[in-house]
Amino acid sequence: MKSSWQAAKNAINTGDIPQYDRRRKTSLDRLADRYRRFAMLAFVVGMTSGIALNNLAGPWLCVSYMLIMIGLGFTDMAFSRAIRAIDVVTMSVDEVYRCTMTLRRRHLMCVATAMPVVLGWMVWLGFTIDDPYMTWGMVVGAVTGLILGVIQLMRFMADYREVLDE
Repeated sequence: MKSSWQAAKNAINTGDIPQYDRRRKTSLDRLADRYRRFAMLAFVVGMTSGIALNNLAGPWLCVSYMLIMIGLGFTDMAFSRAIRAIDVVTMSVDEVYRCTMTLRRRHLMCVATAMPVVLGWMVWLGFTIDDPYMTWGMVVGAVTGLILGVIQLMRFMADYREVLDE
């Protein structure tokens, strides 16, 4: 029996075992990076556009816009950290699945909560500004933002599906 174990050991060619490429991103890494990018974008846009909005609509709309964007940025940052906390090495498959599904559900709840808040803010802005060109610009921007937002949401959900498939 010892000789058969030795023969099996010798038959394994350890020289051809591929090494793990540290630059290669997993689905969890890509998802966490996407959340981090969205958080940084929310912080930058919230500060720069909020300051520019102050000249147009007044301080209350400016402050509310900045609070909304910074709040969304912190939410995305929290999602990024929660995704990074998922450790596929130490966690069981069931734990990874439950954590991922919980984060996916929370993401959809945040979207469902943020949409009425942003819509209400836009209505408030629309009643504040009397210029018809600005109103049409808001409508075009809202439709464009909705289309781009749905595309990005579908990409997030595709990333979650990819995580769950692995």
